[in-house]
Amino acid sequence: MTFGDSWFNGENSVAAERTFGATAVRDLGYAPIVLGASGTSYVSSGPPPSDVPNYVDQIAAGELDIPERLRQRVGLILLEGGIGDENKDPAVVEVNAISVMQSLREAYPDAVPVVLGLFADANGFISEVRSAVDKAIERAASATGYMYISTATWRNPENAAGLNGADRAYPSSQGHLSLAEVLKQVLSDRQLAAQPDG
Repeated sequence: MTFGDSWFNGENSVAAERTFGATAVRDLGYAPIVLGASGTSYVSSGPPPSDVPNYVDQIAAGELDIPERLRQRVGLILLEGGIGDENKDPAVVEVNAISVMQSLREAYPDAVPVVLGLFADANGFISEVRSAVDKAIERAASATGYMYISTATWRNPENAAGLNGADRAYPSSQGHLSLAEVLKQVLSDRQLAAQPDG
């Protein structure tokens, strides 16, 4: 199961099932269930006209209430987001991230919980502000027993142009495929591929 913002839910003609999160978990043997919403984050809500609430409020509104037949298939929680919170107070981001992580653990107690850190900006650099939010997410992971995976160098000055879509805010289709390969390798190295039945 993936939960996140536009990087997991799709943007600029990239469908949710073709984003790097869904692609990576599918390649590792999981049936991806994509939750969350584009334009949102731990603290930030989506911009008008959508006005979709932040992660905490999405969950309070029932975002995790999926059919039992799907719930039983969730072996991995893959949480992503935070770019939309780069101008928010990191302390508030940490509190909300802990709440989200705890809610996901309660909803899927048998799944392995993993959270991704923040990506670099469109030029491949991590600002101090973005880094502070990233550290808040890492602290939340430590507090809730999530496996934290840093993505800070996955988009860097050398490869950013090749990953970016036309608007430079989100990955292109090829960028998602490239990031999926990186994510798949990291999760595989941590022995998080789905185990065959039996």
